[in-house]
Amino acid sequence: MAPRTHVDVAWPLPLKRCIEVYGGVHFGPLFDRDGLRAAADARKVARVQAAGWQVLVLTSDDLTHQNWKDTRKRVEAFLGPPPDYDMLEQRRV
Repeated sequence: MAPRTHVDVAWPLPLKRCIEVYGGVHFGPLFDRDGLRAAADARKVARVQAAGWQVLVLTSDDLTHQNWKDTRKRVEAFLGPPPDYDMLEQRRV
């Protein structure tokens, strides 16, 4: 991950993929008083990508019951097939 940067959910090596969820706090006046949150979020995603990670951004709309089926497909496509963790563990030994 990029220095001093966190993400909502991360799958480290071998995947190096992460998901950021932009819920209401990213858009509401309480957490975005100056209106600059979107620009800060974009810089954060760019830092994470520059560190070699792939990023999928989901919004609160993506997580609604109405959209969940499509969102699940997007997440599954983003993550790809599960890694063979047994093989990775054998490599470490």
